[in-house]
Formats: sequence, structure tokens, C-alpha cells
Amino acid sequence: MGGGAADVAALMVGRDRELSRVTRLFDDALAGQGRLVLCTGESGIGKTRLGEELTAAAAARGVPVAWARAADRDSSPPYGLWRPVLDEPAIRGDAWGGSRPDLWSHVFGDAARPVLAESADAGSAHRFALFAEVRRRLAEAAGPAGLLLVFDDLQWADEASAALLTDLVRQLHGTRMLVFASYRASPGAGDETLLRLSAEANADRVDLHGLTAQAIEELLRAAGLPAHADQVDKVHAETDGNPFLVRELARMLVEQRRHGPGSVPGRVVDATAYRLAQVSEPAQALLRTAAVAGNSFSAGVVARMLGVPVLRLLGPLDECRAAGFVVAGDHPGDYRFSHALVRSAVAAGLSAEEQRRLHTAGADAIEALYEGRLRLHLADVARHRVEASLATCPVHRRPQPRLAAGPSGGVTGSGWPAPPW
Repeated sequence: MGGGAADVAALMVGRDRELSRVTRLFDDALAGQGRLVLCTGESGIGKTRLGEELTAAAAARGVPVAWARAADRDSSPPYGLWRPVLDEPAIRGDAWGGSRPDLWSHVFGDAARPVLAESADAGSAHRFALFAEVRRRLAEAAGPAGLLLVFDDLQWADEASAALLTDLVRQLHGTRMLVFASYRASPGAGDETLLRLSAEANADRVDLHGLTAQAIEELLRAAGLPAHADQVDKVHAETDGNPFLVRELARMLVEQRRHGPGSVPGRVVDATAYRLAQVSEPAQALLRTAAVAGNSFSAGVVARMLGVPVLRLLGPLDECRAAGFVVAGDHPGDYRFSHALVRSAVAAGLSAEEQRRLHTAGADAIEALYEGRLRLHLADVARHRVEASLATCPVHRRPQPRLAAGPSGGVTGSGWPAPPW
């Protein structure tokens, strides 16, 4: 069977409906009904990939494209998201012969670009002039063939950039522009700008969710894997249909067929470590501890493992839920990782000594919390004790946890290659 990792990376499956909808909105925009498309979903769900498909469609039709990705909000200068967009030749004017005056000096009266670090409201007169000039230049750039603006990772946009985008969206009707903006997950209570954008009359929402079993099967077959029903089910259980996780797991399974058993895919470990660094230290500590506790875990057990009152975990738990790491469990006080593979990746970042300490703490916590009614939890206690002993034995020490998780969060080799020790 052909295919392989390169084919898997190139494929976009399971998104025909979303791509068709976005393409129709693009057609409407080129006909003079400018729109904003807000594409939402968790990390790795395919927002950027959908933007790339739309970009390719625009290029094939001769429509100029400007693409910008927001950086960390705390490190971005005011209007940082817009600077690469406004420097595009089609918008600056170079593409049509001769460059117009620099946008910033045109508005602010000198060559220096604005430094409005105090807030987006600073210099309201200059801001009004800047917004008007941006709208004029974008409308002019969209005149000949239309215009596609793509803003990736909008959740990290600085306040000034978000304010400018909001102003533009309110004036899109009647223009030949489509603005495609992606942001992670659904907006929460603190995302006033995103909520405001979503409520605008010229805005449409495209929410991406996990792939279906049929799409997962297609990706596995493209990688050269047999993709029988049991394997598709296991991959879906590990990834919840997240395309990035499915692809990386498929790569790992291909490597296992060639070279023997492996562990958590390296790119998943790296991506998870990056996401982990974006949350607070208390949230990081909670996630690392919970990763050892199990894919499904009790807030009470994790609090005991950390040595803090359970009420201290409410804030970090909310943060972890907002970041897409965990979701509520079936019972009050219970939670589970959004993806079992992500839990494994978090645990993979722990040293053997950290794993030993946390497994010991997990066993102690369960014994203390369920004293007198321990019978139903003996399997979890035994798992933690065994894992703690393996983590301290040089012969059995392993850099990463085994891939699959059992019903209680414990590791299991059922249907998967044996762990590499």
C-alpha cells in the first residue's frame, strides 16, 4: 500500500462541508458582500489548514492575499498583527506601480511608527485617522480583483490590532474583501473583543470539531496503515479526532511497523510542551500531577497529591479547561484530559524521579482519601505503586509513558505495541 507520512501531511480530510461554506462566502465577498469568517477550534484541529486551502483558492483566481499570525499578546507591539499585512505590495501600492507614502508617517506625520503602548485608546484622533486610512487602502487594494486577509491565532492579538480589526469588520459590507480569522476554542468570558467580532452583522462562524471515524480511517490508509475498525476506534479514543494528533499518531504507528515499538510522537510532545508553557505555573503543576493520576482524575486526589486544599485548584482547573487541556468528568469533582494522547505527552515531560514521586503521592492520596472504603480503588493504588517502583529501577526506567490509557487512566497495552522496556 502506498502513501506515507508526506501524504498524510498533505491531506485535508473530513472538512469538505467547512471548505465549501468558506468558499461560498469568499465568492460572496468577491461579488461585493465583504465578510469576516471566524474559524474556531482547539489547537491542531485544522484552522490554519483551512486558511491555507482558502489561500490556494484565492491565488488560483488571481486574488491577492495578505497573511499574518499573532504572536504572544505580551510581546507584540501595538498593531503588530497588522504590520505585515499593511506592508504587502498590493496594499502598500507597489503592485500597481509606485509606492504610496508610508501608512504610519502619513497618519502620524513622521517616519517613526506609532508607539501607543499605554492602551488602544491613546491618541484617539490619530487612531481615527489611522483606521480610516487603513480602510481606504484595503478597499483600494481589493478593487481590481478582490482581497483575502488571513489572521491566524487571533487569540494572541494585541489590543490595538483587535480594535482595528473590529473597526474594519463593521465596514466590510459593500467591499470585495474576505477576512478569515482563526482563534483557539470558543471565546470565554474574558474574550470581549472576540465575542464582539462574532456578534457583528458581517461575521460568520465556522467551528471545527474532531474528525469522524471515516475521516480517521482515510488518514490511516493514506499513511499505509490497514485501518481496521479496532485500530480506528483506538486512534479516535486517543485523539478524539484531532487531525494533528491523528497524523502524528499515524506517523508513529508507521515507524513502529518499520523499526519496532515507540512511545509518544515527538512532535506531539513538543507541541504540548509549548501549549503547557502558555498557562500559569499553578495550572502547569496541576496538569503534570493529573497526567500521572490518570486520563480521568479526581480533583480531590490531585489536590492531595499537590498538598493543597481542593478549593485552591478551582482557578487552575478553569484555566486548564479554557486552554483545552481538560473537560468535566461524569461526576462532580471529576475531570478528564481532552485527549489521552495529550495526557501521555504531558507525562512524557516528567523525569523518572518526578514520575516516581507523583506515583507515590497518588497511591498515598487514594489510600488517605478512601480509607475504610478502599476496595474499589485498589487497582489504582496498585498501578501507582508498580509505576513508582519501575520509575526508580534503572533496568525499567523509560523516558516516556506508554501510549494507551485504561478505563481508570492507567496504562494498558491492549491492542497496542508493547512499551519499549
